[in-house]
Amino acid sequence: MPGTHSLDLRKRIIAAWQQGEGKSAIARRFIPGYATARRDIGRFDACGSVSARPYGESPGTLISVPFSSSTDEMN
Repeated sequence: MPGTHSLDLRKRIIAAWQQGEGKSAIARRFIPGYATARRDIGRFDACGSVSARPYGESPGTLISVPFSSSTDEMN
């Protein structure tokens, strides 16, 4: 699995996007790839941060589902 991009690169991607540059143009300009630019911009929109998530943090929320060990409910 690849590591995170530098904070400086993520800040430059967000700055270019805030100035009206398109995601494809940003990807070509900074060469991180379209998906990386889209993901960084989406994270900024969602939480206002360009920082990487802490190692091992899930991008989504875990949903707790009640578990029953009773075999009666399986039949």
